Amino acid sequence: MKKSAVFLLCFLALAGTVFADSAPSGMQFSLNAANDGVVITKYNGTSLKLLVPGDIEGFPVTEIGANAFAGGTINEITLPPTLKIIGEGAFSKSRLTKIAIPEGVTRIEKSAFEGCFNLTGVVLPSSLTSIGDSAFASSSLVAVVLPAHVSEIGAKAFAGCTRLASVTLGAYIGSIGVEAFARCGSLKTLAIPDAVKRIAFGADAFTGCKGLILATQAKLKTLGYSGGF
Repeated sequence: MKKSAVFLLCFLALAGTVFADSAPSGMQFSLNAANDGVVITKYNGTSLKLLVPGDIEGFPVTEIGANAFAGGTINEITLPPTLKIIGEGAFSKSRLTKIAIPEGVTRIEKSAFEGCFNLTGVVLPSSLTSIGDSAFASSSLVAVVLPAHVSEIGAKAFAGCTRLASVTLGAYIGSIGVEAFARCGSLKTLAIPDAVKRIAFGADAFTGCKGLILATQAKLKTLGYSGGF
């Protein structure tokens, strides 16, 4: 009887340890404002590849908080399907080389991936509706396919992406912010669905995009763009 009790206590202690340590070493977190999910607030670990857990201490991980991985050395990260928001500056100036953003994420906030000079590829989920100001500015993306329900691209969202050669807009695009694609000198292909009839353009959204073919430039002007290329 005593042996059984000792075994049970040891098992519970081990189980409790696994549960409490579900976050990787160096990862800090807190409850979100609604007290129904976890926000990753900081990562001070040394891993180059990281798996972000789907839940911590019984709560789903719903947000990567502001500047959580900013300036970090991680080059590969796997995000959980519970995620909803990627916060302001979350991965800015990090060493990420590529990222797949999971289904369920609806917003990528301001400067989330700004200055990620090694970032060459991103997969965006169909759930995404908005991309914040400077979200991918000065990254090394080569091609971007925007999901159908992305209705808003923020100011300078892809500005200075000098390697960006191909962009596909979604069918529900409604606004493209000031200098959203400014200085994307390699941009040659801009696919615009026939369903798009009008877009609210910010000033100089495509300034410095001299590689766009004349037919695409004409299409943008019929949709409301009045700036230069």
